[in-house]
Amino acid sequence: MLCRACLTWGSPFLAGRVRVPDLRLTVAGDSTWSGATEIRDGVGLDRDTGTAAEGIKFDLEVLPAGARFLFELIADPDAERAVAALAVGELLQGNIPLGGRVTRGLGEVVLTDFTIHEVDLARPAALVAYLARGARSEHTGDAAVNRLEQILTELMEERHAA
Repeated sequence: MLCRACLTWGSPFLAGRVRVPDLRLTVAGDSTWSGATEIRDGVGLDRDTGTAAEGIKFDLEVLPAGARFLFELIADPDAERAVAALAVGELLQGNIPLGGRVTRGLGEVVLTDFTIHEVDLARPAALVAYLARGARSEHTGDAAVNRLEQILTELMEERHAA
């Protein structure tokens, strides 16, 4: 039996029910970033001596603070919604670093301009409206955070009732 996190995000034995497509870098409308990347020097370490290894210098291209990405999380109807909702809440609080070298200060992220798009696939009329016209409910800003809290509350109540 797989754990709830593996059922949600996937494992070597099962595809995840939640997916996060590649993040797309956005530049337009962002006055905090010029569009330039930074090149940082790195040196490979000799694990035995803890000193710089001979001839193992490398360059690391990074984005400066203020770079923005479009983030999307897509959950299947049978996904562990509580696990996905908790992850989104952690991203809203800036508690989940993304990418490489996070122990060196890279990858600090905060989810902003948060919107939830929902389709109730259990209702045939809602499914048809989504497939035909892309109709879905949308929650933005504080309403999105409130909806996230509502989802978590409903899921907790369902678990206690079971």
